[in-house]
Amino acid sequence: MWEELAHGLPVPAELIALQERLTTSYQPREPVSTKRTKRPPPGSDPRGGAGGGNDLPTIESWCGNGCCDYAWLTANLCPSLSYDASWFLLDYGWSYANYNDIFLYHGNVCAAWGTSTYSVWLGDGSGGTWSVPQATYRNFHWLAAFSIFWCAGYCGEDMTSSVNNSSYQQSHTYCGGILFD
Repeated sequence: MWEELAHGLPVPAELIALQERLTTSYQPREPVSTKRTKRPPPGSDPRGGAGGGNDLPTIESWCGNGCCDYAWLTANLCPSLSYDASWFLLDYGWSYANYNDIFLYHGNVCAAWGTSTYSVWLGDGSGGTWSVPQATYRNFHWLAAFSIFWCAGYCGEDMTSSVNNSSYQQSHTYCGGILFD
């Protein structure tokens, strides 16, 4: 390949040595599934749900950043907390979480590979869309307005969120939780 691309120039000794090291140290891995099953859209729970899919190869543990490290994610970015509903979508190409009548939202997106697009929209106009570069994370928190007169407590809102979409996929983890009104 080198000779073809370099128009007949000889292959550098360093490249030959690198190729030899790589071919002698290669050990085949157990086959892994390269696709995730797409989950059905919310429906069984009228209040909403979370899911997504992945048409990309699964990121191996060597990806080199915490965004695809289960132990780091669960200890730091996505700890198990008490929510009415929560999700932990590890190594997805695209994902979503949509719920109705919530009063608290907590979401984190960690981009394992490439740049992900994270969007959150709430019924009161809160939210936004952000780019999350590879090996970084973004979080968004929201708490409903409180009113003694208007709704006699926290005023719940509907929430839609997504990371990427089925046409634009980048490996990421999306975790979070909500509390219902």
